[in-house]
Amino acid sequence: MTGQPPPFTPGIDLSLTLENADVHRFGLTQSRWSWLRDKVFWITGGGTGYGFAFANALSCAGAKVVLSSRNSQKLEAAKATIEARIPRADITTAPLDLADQNSIESSVASTDIDQAHGVIHSAAVPQFSSSDRSPLLSANYAAWDNMMAVNVRGPYVLSVALLEHFRRAKTGRIIFCSSMAGWSSTRGFGPYNTSKAALANLAVSFGTELAEAMPDFDFQTSTLILGEARSEMNKGSTVDPIIAAPMALRLATQAPNSLTGQAFLFNGLHVPVGMVPPHNRALDP
Repeated sequence: MTGQPPPFTPGIDLSLTLENADVHRFGLTQSRWSWLRDKVFWITGGGTGYGFAFANALSCAGAKVVLSSRNSQKLEAAKATIEARIPRADITTAPLDLADQNSIESSVASTDIDQAHGVIHSAAVPQFSSSDRSPLLSANYAAWDNMMAVNVRGPYVLSVALLEHFRRAKTGRIIFCSSMAGWSSTRGFGPYNTSKAALANLAVSFGTELAEAMPDFDFQTSTLILGEARSEMNKGSTVDPIIAAPMALRLATQAPNSLTGQAFLFNGLHVPVGMVPPHNRALDP
């Protein structure tokens, strides 16, 4: 990692919407906004919620978007909605199951893209029981395996599958969408909390390996911590998930060699992650 970001990221305006996006550019400078044109971004969970919001925002900038989820019907509906709203939108749908490595790799191989410039991992499964106050003690291993497969292993597998596409573009922005659950121990949400903590560490560890193994390529990983906006996990919310678009676009257009592995709230607040503890501290006697 190079340097430490300020406590808040400047220019994050949560009131911006799709209306007049060409004017406000979700807070981006004109050069950042223009850079997005014709760039290819893969988005999981793209049929609804945050993924759908990010697809709209990127389309406003003229980016080419690949939408993924397990539900083909929702993907096609999302594609039609975006294309009707934004005439210049260029949307490709790529159904896949994040719990299935073969499904991920087959989807990437069969999608008609030569290069990719970024991926936003928006898809996730929620806690498998809202009534179980001690899900870790319940030892529901099948549900645990599915959660870890979708929330952690799936984003990792897709990122690896897209590496060659990033190499062709000579750049790659890998954004892992997470939750403050990864920094908490809320009772009843142990497995979900664990999956989100693992995802934040994946962003740090994966980014470090990419930087060391391929120093000539502009790869950056980051964690975007989403809020309580309307999504499949939070259908009752009246908050539009577009509020996270300014921060997502900021991370997608970050300058080369500026940061990797960092975590940010959707409102621009930097959240420490990946800190190495001192090795000379003794345990209490």
